[in-house]
Amino acid sequence: MRRALIRTLRRDRTAATAAFAALALLAVAVFSAAGAWRAVVPAVRDAGAWLTDTPRGAVVHANGPAGVADARVAVAGSQGHPLHVVQEGGQVVVVDSVTGRVSRIDPSQLTVTQSVDYDTAGVQIVAGAGLAYAIDPEHGVVQQIDLARLSAIGAPVRLGRQLGAAGIDGQGTLWVPVPTLGQLVPVAKGTPGPAVTVGLPGDPVALTIAGGTPVVTDAARGTMTVLGHDGGRTTVNLPAAAGTAPGGWLAPPSTEGTVVPVVVSGGGELIVVDTRSGVPSSVTLADAVGDDLGTPQALGSRVYLPDDTTGQLIVYDTASGQLLPRIQVTDHPAKLLLFVKDGMLWIDDPDGPDAVAVEASGAVHHIGKDGPHLPGDSTPTPTSASGSDSPASASAPTTTGTTSQGPSAGQGPPSIPKPSGDSGTPSAPDRPSSPSQPPSDSSRSSSVPPPRPVSHASTPSTPSKPSTPSTSSSASSPAKPSTPPASSTSSTPPPPVVAPQSVTETPQAGSIRVTFTPVGAGVTDYTLTGLPSGVSVPPVPAGGASYFTVSGLTCSKPYRFGVSANYPTGSATTQATAGALPCVAPNAPRNLTFDTATQHQIGVSWSAPSSDGGASVTYEVSWGSANDTGLTGTSDTISGLTNFQSYLVTVAARNPAGLSQPPAGGSVRLTAGPWPGHITNNSLYPVNERRTPHLSAPVVNQYPAGSNASVSVSCIGPGDTWQDPVDKTLTGSTWYQIAGSNGWVASGYISTATGVWSCT
Repeated sequence: MRRALIRTLRRDRTAATAAFAALALLAVAVFSAAGAWRAVVPAVRDAGAWLTDTPRGAVVHANGPAGVADARVAVAGSQGHPLHVVQEGGQVVVVDSVTGRVSRIDPSQLTVTQSVDYDTAGVQIVAGAGLAYAIDPEHGVVQQIDLARLSAIGAPVRLGRQLGAAGIDGQGTLWVPVPTLGQLVPVAKGTPGPAVTVGLPGDPVALTIAGGTPVVTDAARGTMTVLGHDGGRTTVNLPAAAGTAPGGWLAPPSTEGTVVPVVVSGGGELIVVDTRSGVPSSVTLADAVGDDLGTPQALGSRVYLPDDTTGQLIVYDTASGQLLPRIQVTDHPAKLLLFVKDGMLWIDDPDGPDAVAVEASGAVHHIGKDGPHLPGDSTPTPTSASGSDSPASASAPTTTGTTSQGPSAGQGPPSIPKPSGDSGTPSAPDRPSSPSQPPSDSSRSSSVPPPRPVSHASTPSTPSKPSTPSTSSSASSPAKPSTPPASSTSSTPPPPVVAPQSVTETPQAGSIRVTFTPVGAGVTDYTLTGLPSGVSVPPVPAGGASYFTVSGLTCSKPYRFGVSANYPTGSATTQATAGALPCVAPNAPRNLTFDTATQHQIGVSWSAPSSDGGASVTYEVSWGSANDTGLTGTSDTISGLTNFQSYLVTVAARNPAGLSQPPAGGSVRLTAGPWPGHITNNSLYPVNERRTPHLSAPVVNQYPAGSNASVSVSCIGPGDTWQDPVDKTLTGSTWYQIAGSNGWVASGYISTATGVWSCT
């Protein structure tokens, strides 16, 4: 019966609106009937976030600073289905990606109060800035909705193409990727605007809302485009090796700040772009090559990257350019999902009992989602879907510990009171080892590779990993004796020869900064490999600054350097994989001026930028959809323009690293006049001023015969052919437009100065 009420976005909007209205009434009825429960169900104080539990088909609320799960709500019919939680403005909505069912949860009642079936697998619910939209990506339909009622607002927007993952910027505009066209479509309050081209048709474009600004990563072209709220754009050229990555790219759907991290799948490569400066850093992760890496996130100055092969979180500090100790989330391979909410990073294993919350300070809170008898819980307590006894599930999950990667650590979690009226502790069957419908993830591979040996340290946040093929060692391994010497005076074996875990290359104006993560004890110094002939860089002693600065390079090609850790017994090297240019995009040209003294053209002149970014520059002048490129001087003339029109003219400097962003520019109106004149050749007949330059147009003014009246002329333009009734040689087809009245007089009847501009 409910399906008779519910309609999808693809069906007639009238029926859909009726269904939404009926569902809204149903929700009110359910809410009213549930009102008596308020006294016995503890309200969730939202110092945390809602996480997903795929095997149960439920969502779990967790308190991040306390490190505890404090509520669980089952979603009917979703057991074994991947769920997505939308948390916006106090509203909690759960999307079943298999069935297309969208359910709203009342946190005060800890129950599902309303559901709507869109009957479309992969339906998106996007919320932000007080707005929400339901998106059918398969059929290209966008519908604004009221998130509190799940009801439609206005008419649907039908884009008619398959759509990518959308997002809402800080101004409340929804940006919808249309990959088949290489475009983004902005939707403001349910109304679509002109599409913005961000790539070529078919390019795999990924949208990130970074600090409220739309940013598009194009893996095919190797670019990142930042769309300014003023209509301007900044294009960042990403490291060349990234564009050829066999596993594609992964970028987060949103970040709280301006830093956007991008993972190059399969290559152990991380690209970090500060969208304010437009400078990309490429990070080679030596011990993650070949691992199944997930979508990264950024919080503060740190980038967090899930390593699904090991169940760990790789932590990269952008300020120091070094790796921090890994965070152990699970003790088995897992598809980890990351998101940031209210200044805290959340890491969730949807298929298992483990989760982690990380504060901006770096404090780490481990959370067990399998706590028995959580408030609102009506589901059984199954065992881990992975079949392993993880630390989080083996211990009491409501009292999980807290570790720290920053200056302060969180406090131990408080106990969770049992809801009043709880009559006891019923026994719970086991969690099924495999759901009836295996979860799918369109953005990442469906299979998890088998775990590799991981040596866990004493704390879960500092595991060690075996060496990988991305490092090379010149130390020979001595043969291990079959029987260890019994002498108590035997010497301590030398430390193992280990390569740096990461190498970061960051372009600078005229140089490249190469930063690395130092290794443990036993290193004598670090040296840079891959230097071109004639360039030398001194070694860095152990315990010294963990970076090199390489100058004397040419900006015409990227450079890939390696960092060797040198021991008394040998050395081991980590080689950068992406490469970097020894230059950055130049600053914008200065002192821009415009000359509009000549009709149909604009003269543009400028001064060189304050910084050329470390390489020689050329200039590009753009107006409308046209441009002049490859200019070596500091002036240009734009011709073929229409008089009395306004043009946005920009001038950008370019070097091999890219264009100056934003360019210098301004709005220029090509205008002149008016020109003074007087009526002539009217000794016998009056002169007519007409509404348009046509003989049949109405007369709007008349100058008496012999008046010789003064007039001001705006311009001269074409019109009907006219002829004087007395002097047959006085003829023509041009007309003057009169300033002020905008009427038209045949040009033979006005005497004026030369140089009047054409009206077009």
